[in-house]
Amino acid sequence: MLNIDTTSFDVIIVVHGVAEVLRTSAWQPLDLSAEERAEQLVSALNLTVSFNNSHQPGSPLDPATPLFITGQMSEDLALIGDIQGDIEYPIEPLTPPLEYPEHLPVSQYAVNLGLALKEPAAPGMRISFTRKNKEAPGNVGNIFIPDINLLPSVYNAWRPSARQVYASLAIVAAIALFFPIYGAATEAMKETSGVRQKYAAVNTLMQKRLAELGKREPLQKAITQYDSIVDMGGGFIDDLAAIRSIAEKRDVKIQTISQSGGAISFNCEAPDYTGFRDFIKDLEQNGRFTAPVIPPEGYPYIKGGPITLQPKPK
Repeated sequence: MLNIDTTSFDVIIVVHGVAEVLRTSAWQPLDLSAEERAEQLVSALNLTVSFNNSHQPGSPLDPATPLFITGQMSEDLALIGDIQGDIEYPIEPLTPPLEYPEHLPVSQYAVNLGLALKEPAAPGMRISFTRKNKEAPGNVGNIFIPDINLLPSVYNAWRPSARQVYASLAIVAAIALFFPIYGAATEAMKETSGVRQKYAAVNTLMQKRLAELGKREPLQKAITQYDSIVDMGGGFIDDLAAIRSIAEKRDVKIQTISQSGGAISFNCEAPDYTGFRDFIKDLEQNGRFTAPVIPPEGYPYIKGGPITLQPKPK
């Protein structure tokens, strides 16, 4: 299931009515075209399915598994068409077992319909419904609705507990007991008022000095990086050219690249894990770098991540 909103999107894998995998991502950046949004959604979907299959080797996700799309952007036909063109899973409309008007945008009100299904069921109860299936009308089945409350706590009626009631009474009694001390405390507060004013003035001056130092720090860092690049000479440019040449050969996408202290760090992603390993092997055999530091393999299908290279001394 894809839940697509204007600021983020969720990838959810549901098995036997229970969400086993949930991955939420924000759009990066926000001002993307429909094609770019579709590319991010397909990439996130493929990564989530690979993660699920690696942890469930005995029951991988069937390519015939239907994909349901919900959320505010679920009615964007151009976006849905681009997604369907890049995946093997069939996109099917969401048809909840409820009677609703034909003009209701079901995909945008999936949460509301889910709450409507949950409302009449007690915890752990099974309810029956008539499936809306044109091929098998009248077919009756059962659905198990977990007793999960997704509503924010602001919608729940607040009732004070016994502990809260006793704590409130204790606070009132303490206030009444220490009321005579209030007068003496007021005088002491007046005496310390002058000291607080002096402290506030000194603190304001210190914050200004800290702000000035903060402005200088990025400049000093940029100067240090520039000096490092100058010290490296033309070798840094040649190293970048070698990395990009090997990446193009293996169809690896270089996402970001930076240099710090003589080391070159970059993020990349290959079409598959085999290409990623060939890319790492080519970097090792190039002769310009020491052994690259690649990300640890959390599971055997890794095909991208941060890499750090240390060029060999010339």
